[in-house]
Parts: sequence; C-alpha cells; structure tokens
Amino acid sequence: MIELTMQVSEFDYTETLDTFLPDLIKILSESEGVNPLIRKCVGASPEFSKKIVKGILSAMSAKQKEALTVKFLNVYASKLVAQVNEVAAKNGIVITLDNARATIK
Repeated sequence: MIELTMQVSEFDYTETLDTFLPDLIKILSESEGVNPLIRKCVGASPEFSKKIVKGILSAMSAKQKEALTVKFLNVYASKLVAQVNEVAAKNGIVITLDNARATIK
C-alpha cells in the first residue's frame, strides 16, 4: 500500500459557512472545551447560529482553528476521496484512493 500525504495550508470558513453551517454547529456543539452557553446558542435559529459561529471562528486561535479544520475534514473524508478519484479519472490517472484522515502535524 502507498500512502499519499497532502497538506492544507489554509481553510477559509467564511467562504464555506453558509454551505457547511449545520456541520460546523454539530462539531462545535460536540467539541470539548466549548462553553455550554455557546453550545446552546449554536442550536438556535439559522441566522443567529451563523452569527454565533462567525463570532466563535473570529475569536479562535490558529491552533483551535486547526483542530476544528481537522474535525471538519474528517467528517467529509469520504466525499473528498470520491472527488479526488473522480478528478483523477477525468484526467486519465488510473488510481483508487481508499480513504483520507486529517491530523495536525
């Protein structure tokens, strides 16, 4: 088996917030170290939740954002693998990626 390593240097949550808000709310509400009041607030109306999540993201340290990104990417690992396989096939690269897992290095 061959292991392929990729690095994520930047992930812009503001660009993807509308699309992935429900997933980010779930991740934040289940994460350790998140204030219980914030956990309760992120489950409110979608517009209020969006404001709360934007506030949380802007207040997070780089290390906290990295940890959140790892959780987010792992939630979408199978979708990312499927898309990479699809792009590879369209470009004539005969390869099958089986899985993906994000970690902090």
